[in-house]
Amino acid sequence: MGTNDLASFAKDDDDAKRRFEAAAKIDPLPRVAPALLNSADIEEYVKLTGMVFPFEPRPEMKKLKSASYEVDFLGDLHIVDPVNGYQKVVIRADHDYRLPKNSISFLFTRATFRLPDYIAARFNLRITHVHAGLLLGTGPLIDPGFAGRLLIPLHNLTSEDYIIKGGHGVIWVEFTKLSDNVSWKATSDRTGAYQRFDDKKWYMSAEDYFEKAFKGRDSTVPVGAVRPARSSIPGEINDAKQSAKRAEDYVWWLTKVGIGAIVAILVSAGLVTFTIYSLVQDAVKNVGDASNVISDYRDAQNTLERRLSTLEEELKQRREKKELPPAPKNPAAAPAGTKSVP
Repeated sequence: MGTNDLASFAKDDDDAKRRFEAAAKIDPLPRVAPALLNSADIEEYVKLTGMVFPFEPRPEMKKLKSASYEVDFLGDLHIVDPVNGYQKVVIRADHDYRLPKNSISFLFTRATFRLPDYIAARFNLRITHVHAGLLLGTGPLIDPGFAGRLLIPLHNLTSEDYIIKGGHGVIWVEFTKLSDNVSWKATSDRTGAYQRFDDKKWYMSAEDYFEKAFKGRDSTVPVGAVRPARSSIPGEINDAKQSAKRAEDYVWWLTKVGIGAIVAILVSAGLVTFTIYSLVQDAVKNVGDASNVISDYRDAQNTLERRLSTLEEELKQRREKKELPPAPKNPAAAPAGTKSVP
């Protein structure tokens, strides 16, 4: 790309703003079909609409890929450090910056985006940062008609501080052209009402974003005093440490102070166990003795029943031999003074 090509881009932010205002509602490249823009179309739209400023098109800088553009780690860094509290830092090129472990930091990009009504954008974290443990909400949509700088949350959920260098790539942005509408393409047959982005939301500051996020959540916080959201992880880790410390202290107390009580409890438990065992053994013995008595009684009863049966048989035989008188049919009617013999 030569010098003339570079000169065709906006020379400053005011120039980019003028290009945006002129092309926001009129598509200068109607021949480009609604689709994910390739690198050539990204360049053309940046030239004509000022949709990204500053923009680095030179191939040797490797900011453009086939269908996305890399945005550098430059701008304002809002750090929420669990140890040092909230800090706001202006990022300088080639300086190292620390994203505290288990924290959320917010990058307010130096790059300004001005999207025409017919172009939307999405961004994702550079993959090298992802592999190193940094996280970003996947694919946030930048609405068509948006104008301003991006506020990007960077989640360092690792157990180590993350070092990132100013001026190096941080996110890749892709641009998508919307389906046709007569609002920006006169030859379009699609005349439905298009809902434009509210220009009152243009050029919001990072503090504006924080205020909007916390609006209505805590009425006790004065205007201008809102700070970025904190990660819950440090608090959870601290709670876990406190719980572990309490458990450690309790074990120490049991070991050093409560050993006598533990011994007394164990001895008492042993005595109670022995007493219960003795009672159970006695109960078992008594039950056994009772079972033996019942068995002896049943044997004697069986013997008596067999003897009675033998006597009845013998009496029957003697009556049949007439050795004894027959048994009276109605013993209750026997003469007074006599005994009935069965």
